[in-house]
Amino acid sequence: SSKAKEGERAVYCSVHKHEPLALFCDTCDTLTCRDCQLNAHKDHQYQFLEDAVRNQRKMLATLVKRLGDKHASLQRSTKEVRSL
Repeated sequence: SSKAKEGERAVYCSVHKHEPLALFCDTCDTLTCRDCQLNAHKDHQYQFLEDAVRNQRKMLATLVKRLGDKHASLQRSTKEVRSL
């Protein structure tokens, strides 16, 4: 939902002082309010903030797993080199 959850507080637009930053402009890689998205970011790709957060978390989890796999591979290679 667009309402801030318990313990969270909304962050407001610096241009439209009463508008919460509830959207993520993919084109500009920045948070926007509804008014900014309709005006300054009119033809840009965007997501609702909740969706952007979920997608970023998935991407980070994938990157962390790939990094872990590379780390394990590097450790195996290091062990092989040391045993020569």
